[in-house]
Amino acid sequence: MSYNLHLHDKLCKERRQSLQHEMAQRRMLAELPYRKSIGRCVVGKFGIALIAIGSRLEQFEHRTKPVMRSVNR
Repeated sequence: MSYNLHLHDKLCKERRQSLQHEMAQRRMLAELPYRKSIGRCVVGKFGIALIAIGSRLEQFEHRTKPVMRSVNR
């Protein structure tokens, strides 16, 4: 079995270039400012508002609920 050093070196060089390119792309992505999507913010705030409304309705319900007493006859 013969081993071709030229092909091996060429494959190593291509692999190294590929890895360098991938790492450069990752570095560029990491440097980008992080922005939350507007849709997620709106949905999140809407969910918080619904929870607040629900808890207020529960409080209102507990205050206005008449106390039912059983009558023993």
